[in-house]
Amino acid sequence: MNSESLGEFGKRLIIGVSGPQLNDTDKRLLESVRPGGILLLKRNLVQDQPYESWFATFKDLIAELYSHTGREDLIVSIDHEGGKVQRTPAPITNFGAPCAYVKEAAAVGRAMALELASLGINLSWAPLCDINTNAENPIIGKLGRSFGNTPQIVAAAASAFHEALMKQGILTCAKHFPGHGDTWSDSHLELPTVETDEITLRSRELVPFQALVEAGVPTIMTAHVHFPKIDGKNPATLSHHIISDILRRDLGFNGVVIADDVNMKAVADKFQSPAGVTQALSAGVDMFIVGRYPDADADLTPIALCEYMQQAAKKGLINKQTLEESSKRMEALFASVKRHLPKKLEASTFEKHAALASTITVV
Repeated sequence: MNSESLGEFGKRLIIGVSGPQLNDTDKRLLESVRPGGILLLKRNLVQDQPYESWFATFKDLIAELYSHTGREDLIVSIDHEGGKVQRTPAPITNFGAPCAYVKEAAAVGRAMALELASLGINLSWAPLCDINTNAENPIIGKLGRSFGNTPQIVAAAASAFHEALMKQGILTCAKHFPGHGDTWSDSHLELPTVETDEITLRSRELVPFQALVEAGVPTIMTAHVHFPKIDGKNPATLSHHIISDILRRDLGFNGVVIADDVNMKAVADKFQSPAGVTQALSAGVDMFIVGRYPDADADLTPIALCEYMQQAAKKGLINKQTLEESSKRMEALFASVKRHLPKKLEASTFEKHAALASTITVV
């Protein structure tokens, strides 16, 4: 497959790179796949150096990402909820987990957006719209990642947070649709099953997502969670009923649906052949995260995923109209992407944000 044909499907990928500097493998991958986006992880920021030093290295990395992808509309993304879900070193402010700053969601959102833009980042994988339904949930409840335990609290805080980021040119992503708050396991490690029925889901889990759709959230991330009473066979990421019927038709979402990392163990086996990506695209997914730096002997690589998409399209396994409508949604998203040039912030800005953080009980 040549780089031109890879790029046609590569725009559907958000991929990770190996470290704070690109190696030769990274460069070849970016140039051949030309991904629509990059997922920055902790490994991409030097954690044990002064601000001036790690910032200079990171600034060079951002420039290289644009150079080697050849994209001016590149999505540069990061998980930045606060608390234990934060990749950036000091002096970037950690305001604590969302459950702590729920009453200050707008103010925290404004501060986070300013700091993220200063790093050249233009999409934050937030706000979390999951409800703290199960406090023992190892990946949501125990980490304090939910804004609260009622749909109304989560909807209000998530909407305020979303609006604050969007006003400063940081795209948002409501996650994890249709809800990860009631699971007993971590989808990074296995496929969680939730026995919630559709009536309960619509009256509880979907309320924050409906609020974000009405607020104009540009992207929504799927949950690698199985709801057998709603779709007997498929996890949400592969479910036409959950994505196309519930999210798009009933909630009215016209933005971009992004599958959480396809190398997470909850769904990794589904994506080891063209069948998985075919089913996901047919269900209504537009883009896929391949964030971990893949082990070519074990994990799905970005190139393999592109090849699977090409094979499915060539064989007519994916409806042409489905792909065309998906491409239009992605192009609208890319048109809204802002390129933020990395710029060091003044100490006074961090002092102001630290003062705000001091009023919040860190969880």
